[in-house]
Amino acid sequence: MMRKALDNNKLKTAYHNVAKHDDFQHSFLTATSDQRGRKLLVEMTVSTEDNSTG
Repeated sequence: MMRKALDNNKLKTAYHNVAKHDDFQHSFLTATSDQRGRKLLVEMTVSTEDNSTG
């Protein structure tokens, strides 16, 4: 006999709580190096001429 499926709201809440914890843990363990790396990459590759509108 199969178990009854979880309610959608309960499932969404559980996933949200796990994802929030996982995001924090990843940032903490990597010391946000991934965010700094993305910022550094953009600063090194995008020049001021790329942002000009004229």
